[in-house]
Amino acid sequence: MQLAMSFEGVRSSGCFVHVSTAYANSNRSGVIEEKLYESDIDHEHTFSELNRTTGEEHQRLAEQLRVHYGHPNNYTFTKWLAEHLIGSRHGDLPTLIIRPSIIGSTYRTPFNGWTSAPQGFGALVALGAFGAFLRLPSDGKAIGDVIPADYVASASLRATVQMAGRVGRLEVMHVASSHANPVTWSELSRQAVKGFDKLRMYQIPQQYMISPRCVYTWCSSSWRYALMHALDDAALVLAQLLVSLLGVVFPALGKQLSKPVRFLCRRQNVLKLLHHFICNQWIFKTDKIRELAHREHDPDFPLDVENIKWEPWCIDYVEGLCRYSLIPTLERITKREKEQATHAPDKPTTTTTTHRDTDRDRDSPSSTSTSATTTSSTSLGMCNPCCQSSNHPPESPPPSPSPVVESDESSEGKGRSDGAPLMSSRKISGTTTEGDTMALPSDVSNDSIERACC
Repeated sequence: MQLAMSFEGVRSSGCFVHVSTAYANSNRSGVIEEKLYESDIDHEHTFSELNRTTGEEHQRLAEQLRVHYGHPNNYTFTKWLAEHLIGSRHGDLPTLIIRPSIIGSTYRTPFNGWTSAPQGFGALVALGAFGAFLRLPSDGKAIGDVIPADYVASASLRATVQMAGRVGRLEVMHVASSHANPVTWSELSRQAVKGFDKLRMYQIPQQYMISPRCVYTWCSSSWRYALMHALDDAALVLAQLLVSLLGVVFPALGKQLSKPVRFLCRRQNVLKLLHHFICNQWIFKTDKIRELAHREHDPDFPLDVENIKWEPWCIDYVEGLCRYSLIPTLERITKREKEQATHAPDKPTTTTTTHRDTDRDRDSPSSTSTSATTTSSTSLGMCNPCCQSSNHPPESPPPSPSPVVESDESSEGKGRSDGAPLMSSRKISGTTTEGDTMALPSDVSNDSIERACC
């Protein structure tokens, strides 16, 4: 914002845009308006208090403030704080705050189903593909507010043009679906399972699966879910203890068994982080985006949220996640592991005990090591779906030629109600096996799957 203020042209003919999140007000409930809610909190003082601390003291203070103001995590807390700081500091600068909800794959542009990494709802889909999620909180009847990525881009561009040059104006705009086209979590999960059925994802070899099928089970009883979740936590603690003991006697076996245990531990962490958003419901008003859409129709920048068809979108999302994210990442990791194995020395330079400690310590966020062996085996996954505020971007894929698209005669003429073809009606040579099945490479390891999904 300070940089934008230094250019006079931004005031007269430009606009400062801040991308926030619709869940910046997740400490509230019910209908969320497109505005900055007034409060008696001194946001400048809160910000200065956070700035004067460092290290553990900073983390402790941030956690205390987050809990005090009722936010489920630091991501929504910092977005909320940033919005109010912008509101008090923007002066005469035209300012636009964009609040997207949970962003998913594209609906039309550049084509339906494109996505780069499993985040938000995509994390549930990706982990569900390997049977990681067996039980979810609530009855699934709460609205799961998701929005295609191209709608967020279109809204941001069109609203920026609309706001340009409005000196001193501050606008807040939601880009969400719960107001105009609501869909429940249970319906989204049902359509995701249908997408995996359509792609026959169950042909993934069972030894790579946490459970044999992609199943989402909703637990409507809060006390029963809490009990089952606590039992899962206790079982994982016991499993970790047993794996550690086995690793002392049988290092190779202990290392192999530790991988699915770590996978399930991360599953529990994801469930804890998503619990607040799955069990609660908000209606994010979208009057401004609807007004913008009705003012001028532009097919290149769609804003017709009410016309989104969730079933084909979910099916496209499943295929896009597999095609553009999961499988390419698994293939790259497998190739890297083969190269490392090829160039590895015949005799290890470290003892068995060192290897065991390295494998155990690798999952500790506070552990570091200068060992060459540890460096070569560091997890190189796409992203960490457990925290939306992660600053670690997914690994960029190497450049590769565009895949050849062939039409599927059996699906010719079929498509979505808006005229766009279903992604699942196309075959991509080089990324699918015979029968249009999204299969994993036969030599993909459990560790590769763990890194790709976590």
